[in-house]
Amino acid sequence: MGILKPSNTSAELKRAREQREIDRLRNRSAREAAKAKQIEAKADARLARNERYRAVTEAREAHGGAAIVICSIEELPKSGRKTPPNKAAKKLGGSRTPAKAATSRKTAPAKPSKTKRR
Repeated sequence: MGILKPSNTSAELKRAREQREIDRLRNRSAREAAKAKQIEAKADARLARNERYRAVTEAREAHGGAAIVICSIEELPKSGRKTPPNKAAKKLGGSRTPAKAATSRKTAPAKPSKTKRR
């Protein structure tokens, strides 16, 4: 009696084997699909790189070797100090920068006033 297995157990085992085989095939197909996507992405990147290279080459040929043509644009209004540093230094009388001139004026000892003599 112990040697023979009930038929429902063998059916369950058969179903489990079939399910394992189905899962294995699905897993393999998922890996293959991921690999195919990766290969496709690499091919797209290669095509984009070749397209950029071709565009730069055409631009160089059209402009005599320059990949980028620099165009002239009008100057933007400047903000901040209106007097350039070299002109400010000339006004102060010397080749010092305005920052150095200002600090030297602050640190110089004050002269005694002539009206308060003792």
